[in-house]
Amino acid sequence: MTAKPENVSAETWADWVKFRQEIRKPLTETSCRQQAKQLAGCINPDSVICTSIANSWQGLFPDKPQSGRQPQANTHTGFEHKRYESHGANWTKNL
Repeated sequence: MTAKPENVSAETWADWVKFRQEIRKPLTETSCRQQAKQLAGCINPDSVICTSIANSWQGLFPDKPQSGRQPQANTHTGFEHKRYESHGANWTKNL
């Protein structure tokens, strides 16, 4: 078995290695090192691997860390006086 990242369970890593062999994309030592770097900061690396297997992805896609910025509020204005109907693009002005 190829080199397992320290923070991944043996069972999940074995599933990942088997999955990669099944899709004929076997892991290499180099790819394992890179995946270990990707998973190093993950809170739940087993979940990242399981998601990749479940979606038949070749790679691992850990969640990106949040930047700490709050999402900006919608500042679009000018439509307060209009009422949009739920069916189609019809709208009428509030009277």
